[in-house]
Amino acid sequence: YTGKPVFSLTVPVTAGWNMIGSLSQPLAVRKIDTANIVSGFFTYLPTGYAVVDTLKPGRAFWVKVRNNGSIVLNSSSSLDGPLPPSSVQPPAAPPPNPPSAPVLSCSNCTTADANPSFAWNSVTNGVRYDLYRYVCDYTAGDCNGTASLIYSGSGLSYTDNTVRVFHKGPDGLVPTWTYYYYVVAVNNVNESSPISNKKSVNTGDIIQKVAHDPGNNETTIQALPTALRLHANYPNPFNPTTLIKYDLPEDVYVTLKIFDVLGQVVATLVDDLQEAGYKSVEFDASKLPRPTPRWNILWRKEDALDAISIP
Repeated sequence: YTGKPVFSLTVPVTAGWNMIGSLSQPLAVRKIDTANIVSGFFTYLPTGYAVVDTLKPGRAFWVKVRNNGSIVLNSSSSLDGPLPPSSVQPPAAPPPNPPSAPVLSCSNCTTADANPSFAWNSVTNGVRYDLYRYVCDYTAGDCNGTASLIYSGSGLSYTDNTVRVFHKGPDGLVPTWTYYYYVVAVNNVNESSPISNKKSVNTGDIIQKVAHDPGNNETTIQALPTALRLHANYPNPFNPTTLIKYDLPEDVYVTLKIFDVLGQVVATLVDDLQEAGYKSVEFDASKLPRPTPRWNILWRKEDALDAISIP
């Protein structure tokens, strides 16, 4: 910046530590009135704080004062007093600069049926690295970029074993689900870097592989369901059998049980690991004692719970 040189400056200060600037030419600390100053003038170098005897242009300096007031900087001052004391502990070190953005790479982002494996470089001031993932479903027009943290630590690589790269089958199905990954570096005061470059993975083993609807007599091929769901049984009422359908968007252990009103299990229809897809199971009430009580059909997947009632 161009402008008039500054040869005199009155800097307001408050009791305690203050950061002040300097003049357009070097100013010896002896030329400054130190009556209210209780420390030396400190500058911060890569090696830490250092006491200075001259305030140099273009730099800032820490100084501790006893009371509110001002410090007068004047290059024409005839004052030649003693240096202020330097035994006072300097202020806390300023935080490090935020880290720069890492560079993300992927060794299996296009290898069919492989788990994508990511790596990134170490950056200055980076003590932790956070890897994020978000999904875009172009069929549904959903690509809001809401990211989930899938790794956080000091390591420089991570393999996402929950995702497999899509393998295009003979049906020619084109993947519509794409995962995007990026990594950020975090320093020791929890400041984050800008995000890295993004890597994309077309996924297929969970979301995009085809599933057959067991309740449809026609041979239909469709994408897997995108949500966990338990459908109402059909027919209802029934005598003595009914069909229960449910949707699994991923491979999961399923338990499907019939309970009476006292909460006792009277029938277990499913208790097994099942692949993702559109599922159905028949419930036969002919073996239950009469009169038939009112049943709740419960479906559990981890902490999720749905229920439908069968009169």
